[in-house]
Amino acid sequence: MAIGIFANLDKETVRETLQNFLDWLQERSVQIVVISELHTYLQNPSPNVKAVNPSDFARASDVVIAMGGDGTMLAAARLMGDVQKPLLGVNLGSLGFLADVSPDELFGRMEAVLSGDYYIEKRLTLQACLKTESSSCSYQALNDVVMARGGIPRMIRIEATVDDQYFGTFFTDGIILATPTGSTAYSLAAGGPIIFPSLESIIFNPISPHTMTARPTVIPATSKICLKMQSPDQDAFVSVDGQVMSQVHPNTEIEVTRGAADIQLIKFEGHNFFDVLRKKLQWATSHRR
Repeated sequence: MAIGIFANLDKETVRETLQNFLDWLQERSVQIVVISELHTYLQNPSPNVKAVNPSDFARASDVVIAMGGDGTMLAAARLMGDVQKPLLGVNLGSLGFLADVSPDELFGRMEAVLSGDYYIEKRLTLQACLKTESSSCSYQALNDVVMARGGIPRMIRIEATVDDQYFGTFFTDGIILATPTGSTAYSLAAGGPIIFPSLESIIFNPISPHTMTARPTVIPATSKICLKMQSPDQDAFVSVDGQVMSQVHPNTEIEVTRGAADIQLIKFEGHNFFDVLRKKLQWATSHRR
């Protein structure tokens, strides 16, 4: 088995956790795959640590371990592209909805991974295509695609269609299109609903709309959602998972559909989404004595 390791090198505890993990894998003669940046960071690692280009990382790995936080998981998921390999997150941060294995649990969980004692939880992705009169480009999102105003504190006007049917024109700070996975991220902070991860749907969530009647709407994952900037004197931007940014000019259209491939998250027996919500959000707990 080839274990791909993707790590956030800015985390304070990453060096110690990573080195202990590498030693543990090497004792078991496991092939290790890393991108070139991490290979350089490790400074003369052992021969069973193989460096590859980011574009080859997922295909060279049988299982991918992301060490950092949820942002690291999102970056690792973007490296996966349409290659469906199991992905496990080790949480070196604070909240950790996606990266839900603690460093203390790492070796026990990896014993289960090496023996195949886990199951896959599929998470749908979004494909965002930015179109202008002269060009187009595409991005994959695991959490969300956001069209929002730029630095000037003025609302923008966005026209939205669903499956080529007019949905509405929103005078707002922006629109969040979130997956069930992303329902606990930016969309939740903007008043959106929490969606159970296995539900195949897309959340349409206006950000601070200039009307009390605009509310988050849950749309089938099979839908095609188009957003078009209609403020001729303003620029805006598109954010993909909060990590990839692209400027949006007037009349730029964003077409969002379900992604071609799901992300395969590794989960273990006893995993319960509602337990995660109570723990991470610190809610639905009794204060009675």
